[in-house]
Amino acid sequence: MKFRSQNLLMSYRVLFVIAVSCAALGLLYVMIFDNFLTPQWSTIFYTNPRMYHLNTSNKKRTAVFQINAKEKGDYIKEQSSRAEASQIRNNLRNLSTLQSQPNSVATRKNLIILSPGRGGSSFLGGIFDSSPYVMYWFEPLHTVITEILKADVIKFIEGEEPKNYSQTSVGVINSMFDCDFSNISDLAITAFSNSMFRKRSRAQTSGYLCPDKCLPFTRSLLRKACNSYNHTVIKILTDRVPNKVIESLEELFKRIDRYDAKLILLFRDPRALLYSMAESARWITDSPLDSKFRKFVHRVCNPIIQNIRFGLSPPPWLKNRFKVVRYEDLALNTINTAQELFRFAGFDWSESVEQWIAKHSRRSSKTSARDPYSLYRNASFVINKWKNASEVFIRTVEDTCGDLMDMLGYKKWSKHDKSDIVTVNKDIRYP
Repeated sequence: MKFRSQNLLMSYRVLFVIAVSCAALGLLYVMIFDNFLTPQWSTIFYTNPRMYHLNTSNKKRTAVFQINAKEKGDYIKEQSSRAEASQIRNNLRNLSTLQSQPNSVATRKNLIILSPGRGGSSFLGGIFDSSPYVMYWFEPLHTVITEILKADVIKFIEGEEPKNYSQTSVGVINSMFDCDFSNISDLAITAFSNSMFRKRSRAQTSGYLCPDKCLPFTRSLLRKACNSYNHTVIKILTDRVPNKVIESLEELFKRIDRYDAKLILLFRDPRALLYSMAESARWITDSPLDSKFRKFVHRVCNPIIQNIRFGLSPPPWLKNRFKVVRYEDLALNTINTAQELFRFAGFDWSESVEQWIAKHSRRSSKTSARDPYSLYRNASFVINKWKNASEVFIRTVEDTCGDLMDMLGYKKWSKHDKSDIVTVNKDIRYP
Protein backbone atom coordinates (compact mmCIF):
# COMPACT_ATOMS: atom_id res chain seq x y z
CA MET A 1 0.00 0.00 0.00
CA LYS A 2 2.83 2.38 0.91
CA PHE A 3 4.67 1.50 -2.29
CA ARG A 4 1.55 2.27 -4.36
CA SER A 5 1.18 5.72 -2.68
CA GLN A 6 4.81 6.58 -3.46
CA ASN A 7 4.27 5.74 -7.12
CA LEU A 8 1.13 7.88 -7.22
CA LEU A 9 2.99 10.82 -5.63
CA MET A 10 5.79 10.46 -8.17
CA SER A 11 3.27 10.56 -11.04
CA TYR A 12 1.77 13.79 -9.67
CA ARG A 13 5.21 15.37 -9.51
CA VAL A 14 5.96 14.41 -13.13
CA LEU A 15 2.66 15.85 -14.30
CA PHE A 16 3.34 19.06 -12.37
CA VAL A 17 6.76 19.45 -13.99
CA ILE A 18 5.25 18.91 -17.45
CA ALA A 19 2.52 21.46 -16.75
CA VAL A 20 5.03 24.07 -15.56
CA SER A 21 7.24 23.45 -18.60
CA CYS A 22 4.31 23.89 -20.99
CA ALA A 23 3.29 27.11 -19.28
CA ALA A 24 6.82 28.45 -19.51
CA LEU A 25 7.04 27.60 -23.22
CA GLY A 26 3.68 29.24 -23.83
CA LEU A 27 4.79 32.40 -22.05
CA LEU A 28 8.00 32.46 -24.09
CA TYR A 29 5.97 32.08 -27.31
CA VAL A 30 3.77 35.04 -26.42
CA MET A 31 6.75 37.18 -25.47
CA ILE A 32 8.47 36.49 -28.78
CA PHE A 33 5.54 36.95 -31.14
CA ASP A 34 3.40 39.49 -29.34
CA ASN A 35 6.05 41.72 -27.80
CA PHE A 36 9.35 41.18 -29.54
CA LEU A 37 8.49 40.82 -33.25
CA THR A 38 11.58 42.68 -34.44
CA PRO A 39 13.51 42.48 -37.70
CA GLN A 40 16.06 40.21 -36.03
CA TRP A 41 13.37 37.74 -34.99
CA SER A 42 11.67 38.04 -38.33
CA THR A 43 14.64 36.66 -40.22
CA ILE A 44 13.85 33.32 -38.67
CA PHE A 45 10.59 33.19 -40.57
CA TYR A 46 11.39 35.12 -43.79
CA THR A 47 14.16 34.31 -46.20
CA ASN A 48 12.64 35.40 -49.51
CA PRO A 49 13.74 38.99 -50.40
CA ARG A 50 10.35 40.33 -51.50
CA MET A 51 7.62 42.59 -50.23
CA TYR A 52 4.39 41.17 -48.89
CA HIS A 53 1.22 43.04 -48.05
CA LEU A 54 -0.70 41.16 -45.39
CA ASN A 55 -4.21 42.43 -44.68
CA THR A 56 -5.45 42.37 -41.11
CA SER A 57 -8.81 40.75 -40.48
CA ASN A 58 -10.57 44.04 -39.69
CA LYS A 59 -9.52 45.30 -43.18
CA LYS A 60 -8.81 48.75 -41.77
CA ARG A 61 -5.04 48.61 -41.68
CA THR A 62 -2.31 46.80 -43.54
CA ALA A 63 0.94 45.47 -42.17
CA VAL A 64 3.71 45.81 -44.66
CA PHE A 65 6.73 43.58 -44.37
CA GLN A 66 9.70 44.43 -46.50
CA ILE A 67 12.91 42.53 -46.86
CA ASN A 68 15.94 44.77 -47.09
CA ALA A 69 19.27 43.23 -48.10
CA LYS A 70 21.44 46.29 -47.47
CA GLU A 71 22.66 44.88 -44.16
CA LYS A 72 24.11 41.47 -43.67
CA GLY A 73 21.34 38.91 -43.95
CA ASP A 74 17.68 39.52 -44.74
CA TYR A 75 15.40 41.38 -42.42
CA ILE A 76 11.84 42.58 -42.34
CA LYS A 77 10.67 45.99 -41.33
CA GLU A 78 7.28 45.90 -39.67
CA GLN A 79 5.03 48.93 -40.00
CA SER A 80 2.20 47.94 -37.69
CA SER A 81 1.36 48.45 -34.06
CA ARG A 82 1.96 45.76 -31.45
CA ALA A 83 -1.77 45.52 -30.97
CA GLU A 84 -2.01 44.14 -34.52
CA ALA A 85 0.67 41.50 -33.97
CA SER A 86 -1.77 38.73 -33.13
CA GLN A 87 -3.78 39.53 -36.26
CA ILE A 88 -0.63 39.52 -38.36
CA ARG A 89 0.40 36.17 -36.91
CA ASN A 90 -2.76 34.64 -38.32
CA ASN A 91 -1.91 36.03 -41.74
CA LEU A 92 1.60 34.59 -41.56
CA ARG A 93 0.11 31.15 -41.95
CA ASN A 94 -0.67 32.12 -45.55
CA LEU A 95 2.93 33.10 -46.27
CA SER A 96 3.76 29.83 -47.99
CA THR A 97 1.05 30.54 -50.53
CA LEU A 98 2.51 33.98 -51.26
CA GLN A 99 6.01 32.53 -51.60
CA SER A 100 4.79 29.94 -54.12
CA GLN A 101 3.66 32.87 -56.33
CA PRO A 102 6.57 35.30 -55.91
CA ASN A 103 5.52 37.59 -58.79
CA SER A 104 1.80 37.48 -57.94
CA VAL A 105 1.06 37.08 -61.66
CA ALA A 106 -2.65 37.11 -62.41
CA THR A 107 -4.21 34.27 -64.35
CA ARG A 108 -6.08 36.46 -66.87
CA LYS A 109 -4.09 36.76 -70.10
CA ASN A 110 -4.89 39.57 -72.52
CA LEU A 111 -3.71 40.63 -75.95
CA ILE A 112 -3.37 43.76 -78.10
CA ILE A 113 -3.39 43.37 -81.89
CA LEU A 114 -1.62 46.38 -83.40
CA SER A 115 -1.55 47.05 -87.12
CA PRO A 116 -1.76 49.87 -89.66
CA GLY A 117 -5.07 50.26 -91.46
CA ARG A 118 -5.60 47.71 -94.26
CA GLY A 119 -2.93 45.54 -92.63
CA GLY A 120 -5.13 42.50 -92.00
CA SER A 121 -5.90 43.15 -88.36
CA SER A 122 -9.66 42.66 -88.84
CA PHE A 123 -8.99 39.17 -90.16
CA LEU A 124 -6.62 38.31 -87.30
CA GLY A 125 -9.04 39.84 -84.81
CA GLY A 126 -11.82 37.71 -86.26
CA ILE A 127 -9.73 34.60 -85.63
CA PHE A 128 -9.38 35.45 -81.94
CA ASP A 129 -13.02 36.52 -81.75
CA SER A 130 -14.06 33.02 -82.87
CA SER A 131 -12.60 31.55 -79.67
CA PRO A 132 -15.20 30.84 -76.95
CA TYR A 133 -12.67 32.01 -74.36
CA VAL A 134 -12.17 35.55 -75.72
CA MET A 135 -13.89 38.87 -75.07
CA TYR A 136 -13.07 40.84 -78.22
CA TRP A 137 -13.08 44.62 -78.72
CA PHE A 138 -12.90 46.00 -82.26
CA GLU A 139 -11.25 49.43 -82.45
CA PRO A 140 -12.33 50.89 -79.09
CA LEU A 141 -9.92 53.81 -79.54
CA HIS A 142 -11.88 54.89 -82.62
CA THR A 143 -14.83 55.39 -80.27
CA VAL A 144 -12.61 57.28 -77.84
CA ILE A 145 -11.53 59.66 -80.60
CA THR A 146 -14.84 60.24 -82.35
CA GLU A 147 -17.49 59.85 -79.64
CA ILE A 148 -15.85 60.46 -76.28
CA LEU A 149 -13.31 63.17 -77.04
CA LYS A 150 -15.09 64.44 -80.17
CA ALA A 151 -11.78 64.95 -81.96
CA ASP A 152 -11.32 66.01 -85.56
CA VAL A 153 -10.43 62.74 -87.31
CA ILE A 154 -8.42 64.37 -90.11
CA LYS A 155 -6.33 66.40 -87.67
CA PHE A 156 -5.86 63.33 -85.50
CA ILE A 157 -4.55 61.27 -88.44
CA GLU A 158 -2.12 64.08 -89.23
CA GLY A 159 -0.75 63.88 -85.69
CA GLU A 160 -2.80 66.34 -83.66
CA GLU A 161 -3.96 64.35 -80.63
CA PRO A 162 -6.69 65.78 -78.37
CA LYS A 163 -5.87 66.72 -74.81
CA ASN A 164 -5.80 63.79 -72.36
CA TYR A 165 -5.99 61.30 -75.22
CA SER A 166 -3.15 59.15 -73.92
CA GLN A 167 -4.54 58.98 -70.38
CA THR A 168 -8.07 58.27 -71.61
CA SER A 169 -6.99 55.58 -74.06
CA VAL A 170 -4.81 53.71 -71.58
CA GLY A 171 -7.58 53.97 -68.98
CA VAL A 172 -10.14 52.46 -71.36
CA ILE A 173 -7.86 49.58 -72.34
CA ASN A 174 -7.02 48.91 -68.70
CA SER A 175 -10.74 48.74 -67.81
CA MET A 176 -11.36 46.26 -70.61
CA PHE A 177 -8.38 44.14 -69.61
CA ASP A 178 -9.30 44.20 -65.92
CA CYS A 179 -13.08 43.73 -66.41
CA ASP A 180 -13.57 46.75 -64.17
CA PHE A 181 -15.62 49.52 -65.78
CA SER A 182 -16.20 51.57 -62.63
CA ASN A 183 -13.91 54.36 -63.87
CA ILE A 184 -15.55 54.60 -67.30
CA SER A 185 -17.87 57.58 -67.71
CA ASP A 186 -21.55 57.26 -68.59
CA LEU A 187 -20.79 58.92 -71.92
CA ALA A 188 -18.19 56.26 -72.72
CA ILE A 189 -20.44 53.36 -71.69
CA THR A 190 -23.19 54.68 -73.96
CA ALA A 191 -20.73 55.29 -76.81
CA PHE A 192 -19.40 51.72 -76.69
CA SER A 193 -22.93 50.35 -76.44
CA ASN A 194 -24.03 52.24 -79.57
CA SER A 195 -20.79 51.77 -81.50
CA MET A 196 -21.09 50.49 -85.06
CA PHE A 197 -18.21 48.14 -84.18
CA ARG A 198 -20.16 46.28 -81.50
CA LYS A 199 -21.45 43.83 -84.10
CA ARG A 200 -17.83 42.90 -84.87
CA SER A 201 -17.60 41.15 -81.49
CA ARG A 202 -19.27 37.83 -80.84
CA ALA A 203 -19.00 38.35 -77.08
CA GLN A 204 -20.78 41.72 -77.30
CA THR A 205 -23.66 40.32 -79.34
CA SER A 206 -24.38 37.20 -77.29
CA GLY A 207 -24.44 35.89 -73.75
CA TYR A 208 -25.12 38.32 -70.92
CA LEU A 209 -25.11 41.32 -73.26
CA CYS A 210 -27.60 39.85 -75.73
CA PRO A 211 -29.69 37.13 -73.99
CA ASP A 212 -32.68 37.52 -76.32
CA LYS A 213 -32.03 40.91 -77.80
CA CYS A 214 -28.98 43.10 -77.33
CA LEU A 215 -29.13 45.24 -74.19
CA PRO A 216 -27.60 48.67 -73.61
CA PHE A 217 -24.26 48.39 -71.87
CA THR A 218 -24.07 49.01 -68.15
CA ARG A 219 -21.02 48.72 -65.93
CA SER A 220 -22.38 45.67 -64.13
CA LEU A 221 -23.38 43.93 -67.37
CA LEU A 222 -19.98 44.55 -68.93
CA ARG A 223 -18.20 43.31 -65.83
CA LYS A 224 -20.31 40.17 -65.74
CA ALA A 225 -19.83 39.51 -69.45
CA CYS A 226 -16.09 40.20 -69.34
CA ASN A 227 -15.52 37.89 -66.36
CA SER A 228 -17.33 35.08 -68.18
CA TYR A 229 -14.36 34.92 -70.61
CA ASN A 230 -10.76 33.99 -69.85
CA HIS A 231 -9.14 36.62 -72.04
CA THR A 232 -9.65 40.06 -73.54
CA VAL A 233 -8.35 40.86 -77.04
CA ILE A 234 -8.29 44.43 -78.35
CA LYS A 235 -7.60 45.43 -81.96
CA ILE A 236 -6.00 48.85 -82.44
CA LEU A 237 -4.73 50.64 -85.53
CA THR A 238 -1.21 52.04 -85.25
CA ASP A 239 -2.44 55.56 -85.98
CA ARG A 240 -4.65 55.44 -82.89
CA VAL A 241 -1.99 54.42 -80.39
CA PRO A 242 -1.02 57.47 -78.31
CA ASN A 243 1.93 59.15 -80.04
CA LYS A 244 1.88 56.13 -82.40
CA VAL A 245 4.43 54.31 -80.22
CA ILE A 246 3.97 51.25 -78.04
CA GLU A 247 5.96 52.90 -75.23
CA SER A 248 2.79 54.84 -74.46
CA LEU A 249 1.16 51.54 -73.43
CA GLU A 250 3.84 50.69 -70.86
CA GLU A 251 1.48 50.96 -67.90
CA LEU A 252 -0.68 48.13 -69.27
CA PHE A 253 2.25 45.72 -69.27
CA LYS A 254 3.12 46.41 -65.65
CA ARG A 255 -0.23 45.40 -64.18
CA ILE A 256 0.94 41.83 -63.60
CA ASP A 257 -0.91 41.73 -60.29
CA ARG A 258 -4.17 42.09 -62.25
CA TYR A 259 -3.50 40.61 -65.70
CA ASP A 260 -0.78 39.63 -68.15
CA ALA A 261 -0.73 41.61 -71.42
CA LYS A 262 1.03 40.80 -74.69
CA LEU A 263 1.19 42.54 -78.05
CA ILE A 264 1.16 41.28 -81.63
CA LEU A 265 2.36 43.72 -84.27
CA LEU A 266 0.85 42.67 -87.60
CA PHE A 267 2.27 44.12 -90.77
CA ARG A 268 1.69 43.68 -94.47
CA ASP A 269 3.79 44.25 -97.57
CA PRO A 270 3.73 48.07 -97.77
CA ARG A 271 3.00 47.93 -101.50
CA ALA A 272 -0.12 45.84 -100.82
CA LEU A 273 -0.98 47.96 -97.81
CA LEU A 274 -0.84 51.28 -99.67
CA TYR A 275 -2.50 49.86 -102.78
CA SER A 276 -5.41 48.62 -100.65
CA MET A 277 -5.69 52.06 -99.06
CA ALA A 278 -5.83 53.66 -102.49
CA GLU A 279 -7.98 51.19 -104.43
CA SER A 280 -10.22 49.45 -101.89
CA ALA A 281 -10.75 51.87 -99.03
CA ARG A 282 -10.13 55.04 -101.09
CA TRP A 283 -8.07 56.54 -98.29
CA ILE A 284 -5.50 57.91 -100.77
CA THR A 285 -6.45 60.25 -103.59
CA ASP A 286 -3.09 61.87 -104.30
CA SER A 287 -1.00 60.90 -107.31
CA PRO A 288 2.12 58.81 -106.61
CA LEU A 289 4.06 61.70 -108.18
CA ASP A 290 2.73 64.14 -105.60
CA SER A 291 4.85 64.95 -102.55
CA LYS A 292 1.73 64.49 -100.42
CA PHE A 293 1.64 60.83 -101.45
CA ARG A 294 5.24 60.25 -100.38
CA LYS A 295 4.53 62.03 -97.10
CA PHE A 296 1.51 59.80 -96.49
CA VAL A 297 3.56 56.66 -97.22
CA HIS A 298 6.25 57.79 -94.81
CA ARG A 299 3.63 58.41 -92.12
CA VAL A 300 2.42 54.81 -92.53
CA CYS A 301 5.79 53.03 -92.54
CA ASN A 302 7.81 55.11 -90.09
CA PRO A 303 5.88 54.25 -86.88
CA ILE A 304 5.96 50.56 -87.78
CA ILE A 305 9.70 50.38 -88.19
CA GLN A 306 10.21 52.38 -84.98
CA ASN A 307 7.97 50.01 -83.03
CA ILE A 308 9.63 46.93 -84.50
CA ARG A 309 13.08 48.19 -83.56
CA PHE A 310 11.82 48.99 -80.09
CA GLY A 311 10.36 45.50 -79.77
CA LEU A 312 13.55 43.83 -80.98
CA SER A 313 15.47 45.42 -78.09
CA PRO A 314 12.68 45.56 -75.52
CA PRO A 315 12.75 47.02 -72.02
CA PRO A 316 12.04 44.54 -69.21
CA TRP A 317 8.30 45.25 -69.21
CA LEU A 318 7.97 44.18 -72.87
CA LYS A 319 10.37 41.24 -72.88
CA ASN A 320 8.72 38.03 -74.19
CA ARG A 321 5.48 39.98 -74.70
CA PHE A 322 6.02 41.30 -78.22
CA LYS A 323 5.73 39.50 -81.53
CA VAL A 324 5.88 40.62 -85.17
CA VAL A 325 3.77 38.76 -87.73
CA ARG A 326 3.59 39.26 -91.48
CA TYR A 327 0.09 39.22 -92.89
CA GLU A 328 1.28 37.13 -95.86
CA ASP A 329 2.38 34.33 -93.52
CA LEU A 330 -0.99 34.47 -91.81
CA ALA A 331 -2.87 34.37 -95.13
CA LEU A 332 -0.83 31.59 -96.72
CA ASN A 333 -0.51 29.37 -93.64
CA THR A 334 -3.43 30.45 -91.51
CA ILE A 335 -3.91 27.46 -89.19
CA ASN A 336 -0.26 27.04 -88.21
CA THR A 337 0.34 30.77 -87.83
CA ALA A 338 -2.81 31.21 -85.74
CA GLN A 339 -1.86 28.30 -83.49
CA GLU A 340 1.56 29.84 -82.96
CA LEU A 341 -0.05 33.15 -82.02
CA PHE A 342 -2.45 31.46 -79.59
CA ARG A 343 0.51 29.76 -77.91
CA PHE A 344 2.35 33.09 -77.72
CA ALA A 345 -0.68 34.73 -76.10
CA GLY A 346 -1.15 31.81 -73.69
CA PHE A 347 -4.65 31.04 -75.00
CA ASP A 348 -6.20 27.61 -75.39
CA TRP A 349 -6.90 26.53 -78.95
CA SER A 350 -10.46 25.70 -79.90
CA GLU A 351 -12.12 23.73 -82.68
CA SER A 352 -14.37 26.74 -83.31
CA VAL A 353 -11.29 28.70 -84.40
CA GLU A 354 -10.42 26.11 -87.02
CA GLN A 355 -14.01 26.13 -88.25
CA TRP A 356 -13.96 29.92 -88.56
CA ILE A 357 -10.69 29.83 -90.50
CA ALA A 358 -12.00 27.16 -92.87
CA LYS A 359 -15.14 29.20 -93.51
CA HIS A 360 -13.29 32.48 -94.13
CA SER A 361 -10.36 31.18 -96.17
CA ARG A 362 -12.13 31.96 -99.42
CA ARG A 363 -14.64 34.60 -100.41
CA SER A 364 -18.18 33.37 -100.00
CA SER A 365 -19.88 35.58 -102.61
CA LYS A 366 -19.48 38.37 -105.14
CA THR A 367 -20.76 40.77 -102.50
CA SER A 368 -17.88 39.97 -100.13
CA ALA A 369 -15.45 40.34 -103.02
CA ARG A 370 -16.55 43.96 -103.42
CA ASP A 371 -16.51 44.66 -99.67
CA PRO A 372 -13.12 46.09 -98.61
CA TYR A 373 -13.93 45.25 -94.98
CA SER A 374 -14.94 41.64 -95.60
CA LEU A 375 -13.31 39.02 -93.36
CA TYR A 376 -13.34 36.42 -96.16
CA ARG A 377 -9.92 35.93 -97.71
CA ASN A 378 -8.51 34.33 -100.83
CA ALA A 379 -4.84 34.31 -99.91
CA SER A 380 -3.32 34.32 -103.40
CA PHE A 381 -5.68 37.03 -104.64
CA VAL A 382 -5.15 39.30 -101.63
CA ILE A 383 -1.37 38.96 -101.55
CA ASN A 384 -0.74 39.59 -105.24
CA LYS A 385 -3.39 42.18 -106.02
CA TRP A 386 -0.94 45.05 -105.56
CA LYS A 387 0.86 44.01 -108.77
CA ASN A 388 -1.94 45.80 -110.61
CA ALA A 389 -0.52 49.12 -109.36
CA SER A 390 1.47 51.39 -111.62
CA GLU A 391 5.24 51.18 -111.65
CA VAL A 392 5.60 54.68 -110.26
CA PHE A 393 3.31 53.75 -107.37
CA ILE A 394 5.36 50.65 -106.58
CA ARG A 395 8.72 52.41 -106.86
CA THR A 396 7.63 55.29 -104.64
CA VAL A 397 6.48 52.92 -101.90
CA GLU A 398 9.66 50.85 -102.15
CA ASP A 399 11.88 53.93 -101.97
CA THR A 400 10.05 55.29 -98.92
CA CYS A 401 9.61 52.00 -97.04
CA GLY A 402 12.77 50.22 -98.20
CA ASP A 403 14.23 49.70 -94.72
CA LEU A 404 11.01 48.17 -93.47
CA MET A 405 10.77 45.85 -96.48
CA ASP A 406 14.34 44.66 -95.93
CA MET A 407 13.70 44.09 -92.24
CA LEU A 408 10.61 41.96 -92.86
CA GLY A 409 11.98 40.07 -95.85
CA TYR A 410 9.98 41.57 -98.74
CA LYS A 411 11.64 41.29 -102.14
CA LYS A 412 11.86 44.41 -104.28
CA TRP A 413 9.80 44.39 -107.45
CA SER A 414 11.32 43.75 -110.85
CA LYS A 415 9.70 43.99 -114.28
CA HIS A 416 11.31 40.71 -115.24
CA ASP A 417 10.37 38.88 -112.07
CA LYS A 418 6.73 37.83 -112.27
CA SER A 419 6.93 35.08 -109.68
CA ASP A 420 7.94 34.66 -106.09
CA ILE A 421 6.84 38.15 -105.10
CA VAL A 422 6.38 37.24 -101.45
CA THR A 423 9.52 35.68 -100.03
CA VAL A 424 10.85 34.91 -96.59
CA ASN A 425 14.36 35.85 -95.64
CA LYS A 426 15.66 32.75 -93.88
CA ASP A 427 18.21 34.76 -91.93
CA ILE A 428 15.55 36.92 -90.26
CA ARG A 429 14.35 35.91 -86.82
CA TYR A 430 11.00 37.44 -86.10
CA PRO A 431 10.51 38.43 -82.46
